[in-house]
Amino acid sequence: MGEKIKFPKFSYPGGKGRLNKWIVDFFPDKGNTYFEPFVGRGNIYWRAALSCSFNKWVLNDIQTKKFFEAILNYNNEPIPERSQEEYRRQWELYKQNDKTAVLLEPYITFSGGGYPAGLGGVKKGIKSSSYQKHLINAQEIMRKTNPVLTDKLYWQENEETDLSWLGQDDFVYLDPPYINAKVLAYKNNTLSHRKMAEDLKNAKFKWLLSEYDNQLYRDIIGPPFATKDVQLSVGFETTLLSQRRIECVWKNY
Repeated sequence: MGEKIKFPKFSYPGGKGRLNKWIVDFFPDKGNTYFEPFVGRGNIYWRAALSCSFNKWVLNDIQTKKFFEAILNYNNEPIPERSQEEYRRQWELYKQNDKTAVLLEPYITFSGGGYPAGLGGVKKGIKSSSYQKHLINAQEIMRKTNPVLTDKLYWQENEETDLSWLGQDDFVYLDPPYINAKVLAYKNNTLSHRKMAEDLKNAKFKWLLSEYDNQLYRDIIGPPFATKDVQLSVGFETTLLSQRRIECVWKNY
């Protein structure tokens, strides 16, 4: 892939920028298809693309597909400095589906949580020059792996999820919105964790799942094979951001 390419990171609630090496080290070294149904800002994909060898890459997310499309269309334009004025300007452009505003969302919004989350990182956030380098590296990775980009809903409560296109040489990494997390795009009727776990239990393809410890997963697919103590980085219905939780990973290989 090229040793000179550095791993880009993009802020996102629940993103795995700090855990990507720990998680990707568990991945198969190679395979046919690599598939992420909840790719987020790609913090696992970027590292996997530089660490593993797959014939085909498929990235899916109902919220961030347009972010990856914007990366492919990036033409090295300079990144503006953060300010309330620039934030408000970009938010208005974002409402008009402006590709630059989409591209700047992780950079200019609080924790990369989107324009409604407010302005972020004015004093301590990533520098504009550094963010530009992340975009350049991300674009190079995408051009080399040529991923298929989709924005499908998987494991809806009243819909069947077709995974018949995945075989024993394929690998799926799943980082779904955590159970009880405050993620507006995913409601009970748009993501059934139980259905997902049941499909994984019977899957023919290789898979690895990351989640906080939850009895639902233990009941269906058993205990996690590895855990890590982490700072809570996404809001939950009954917890505070200052709390710590145990990141868990399950796999079937």
